[in-house]
Amino acid sequence: MGYSLESLKQALRGKDIFNIEEVECAILEINGSLSVLKKQQYQNTTNQDLTLLPPSGTVPIELVYDGEILYENLSQHTYDEEWVMAELKKRNLAVSDISYAVIGTKGNLYIDLFGNQLS
Repeated sequence: MGYSLESLKQALRGKDIFNIEEVECAILEINGSLSVLKKQQYQNTTNQDLTLLPPSGTVPIELVYDGEILYENLSQHTYDEEWVMAELKKRNLAVSDISYAVIGTKGNLYIDLFGNQLS
């Protein structure tokens, strides 16, 4: 075919393969391009490989700001005023005590009081 080892190495580098030992199979296509299958241990990792659970709450949800409940945020999520008040009651707090309260990305409630911080 007239395809030299140097041409092969150049085509592999074009696919970010600098070590020929990473290649399981390479096929020179009819159009002259090179298709490469890397050995499994050199393939890129995907989310499916990691068996990650889908994110449950990737964005923090702000619940209270400057002593006021953020009702719009509550209505857009599974939390409601009753839940917020129950959580505050567990901690012997009133909404007016809170500078900032947020549900973190892992579902934890973080509360910053005026002058102090709780979590």
